[in-house]
Amino acid sequence: MKSITVFVQKHREKVWFSIFINIVLLALLLIIFRPSYETNDDMGLCSIVNGAYGTFDAHMIYANYLLGLVLAGLYKITQALPWYALVQYAALFAAFTALTVVLLRRSETVAVRFLGAAILLCFSYEGYIRLQYTKTAGILAVAGVFLMFYALCTEKRNMRALVCGMALACLGAMYRLPQFFTGAFLMTGIGLFQLFQIGGRGKKEFWKKAGRYVGAFAVLLLLVIGLYGVDRLAYRSEGWQKYTSYNEARTELFDYGFPGFEKNQEEYEKLGIDSTAYKMLRGWNHMDTEKFTEEIMETIVGMRAPKRINLSFLKSFCRKVILQFFTVPVFWCFLFVFLGWLLSGGHKWTDVTVFLYECFAVGILYFYLFYRGRYLRNRVDVPIWLASSLVLFWVLPLAQRLWAQWIMPVFLAAVVILTHGTWEKRLRVNTAAEPQKREAYREVLEYLASDKEHLYITRSGAVSLMSSYGIFESIPAGIVENTLSLGGWPANTPGYVARMEKYGITNPFRDMIGNEQIYLVDGKIEETMEYLHKYYDKDAEAALVAEPGIAKIYKIE
Repeated sequence: MKSITVFVQKHREKVWFSIFINIVLLALLLIIFRPSYETNDDMGLCSIVNGAYGTFDAHMIYANYLLGLVLAGLYKITQALPWYALVQYAALFAAFTALTVVLLRRSETVAVRFLGAAILLCFSYEGYIRLQYTKTAGILAVAGVFLMFYALCTEKRNMRALVCGMALACLGAMYRLPQFFTGAFLMTGIGLFQLFQIGGRGKKEFWKKAGRYVGAFAVLLLLVIGLYGVDRLAYRSEGWQKYTSYNEARTELFDYGFPGFEKNQEEYEKLGIDSTAYKMLRGWNHMDTEKFTEEIMETIVGMRAPKRINLSFLKSFCRKVILQFFTVPVFWCFLFVFLGWLLSGGHKWTDVTVFLYECFAVGILYFYLFYRGRYLRNRVDVPIWLASSLVLFWVLPLAQRLWAQWIMPVFLAAVVILTHGTWEKRLRVNTAAEPQKREAYREVLEYLASDKEHLYITRSGAVSLMSSYGIFESIPAGIVENTLSLGGWPANTPGYVARMEKYGITNPFRDMIGNEQIYLVDGKIEETMEYLHKYYDKDAEAALVAEPGIAKIYKIE
């Protein structure tokens, strides 16, 4: 044990040592756990750039166009490699390596290193094994800002670290801009602490140091604004402007909640939406271009009761958010770091102030998320608690009390046990059947792709790229070129509209009836037929034509 401590102490400031730690950590995580996408959003983004729909489109909608250009370019070179996942892994590896460099250089005792190890282990698992682009964006942004603060606080300006930190933060903004601002906002706790540190060095020295921080982050902000501007230019065409407007209405409705049907039945029926149509819309089958237009969705959004911030609202916030923090796995890592900070002793008003500020910042952020109606999402929670843990780690005394090193391993083990419900689900031994399940879903896609003479309209969820391919499996170009989903956020993009026009479709629901070129893939055919009978053709019939894998394919006559 002593020899390991000496070895770490000797090499902790060397970059190669941090790289080596992360190579070993990544290898162990991939050996023990089976990685997967946390949500289907990543597969949706991947299918845009990887040619699955027959084109290598750089318009990733939620991620920056420049990132899309890089990914689409790589897929054009070869589809044999899963570039989407590999690029995201490379970015995460760079971020965790940057974190390791700073954590080690600010750790002079075993106790503090245990805290750094807990942060690295907990959030590496979340990043690598439960891959999600919003989460990745937050991790990159937080790691980049963390590295920038380290570069700026050193006596001799470390330009290489500063530039690397900016690059990481900008990449985070390219993956998901709102998450960049969330992470950067929570990292301001370190900035506040550093201002306290330089506050007693004289007015001239203070403004010199403060100017360095302001200048560096002003450059970062300008770079992010520039990246955003380039991205917006890529969506200036009429087709993309129309989709963007439509998608904003869809997002507001589907992501932030539908008004209840029973309480608003009269208003819904004025829009021509009865319980049958409501059920179809709530099931993400919103591409009825006559009944579920952008204007109608905006009207439905307007039916939601306005939220009032009162005592009842505050009680609900405490009950549904604050008291639920203990159900968030990464929150336990923050508590572990808090324990280390608490046991460090010798607290000054500066670090106590920063801790209170960070709690306030987190509270404000979650209050906003609760007010919007979309909160406690793991992909958003992970960067929040990573930033908070790093801020608290930063204000730790570099030489923490020696006795604390004996209690740290005990509490680290406790954190691992308390969060077992998250990580045990991804153990390879518990996910051994996943590859076989994917084969059944993949059989459906391969069947559809083999029949280029027909267009296959798919009910939302009936066909799934995410269920068919693992994150490290290559997806054949054009595998879903002749499919058209009845919903989802990629629906109604210019590429989607072009596929409709190719087959003379203006309304997928109506135009599938009696069309010899169109088949329907549907796992809930009774609901679909009830909808078609009520609104388009009471005599329409569904004839089963094939059952590849787990799917059922119908011709609507």
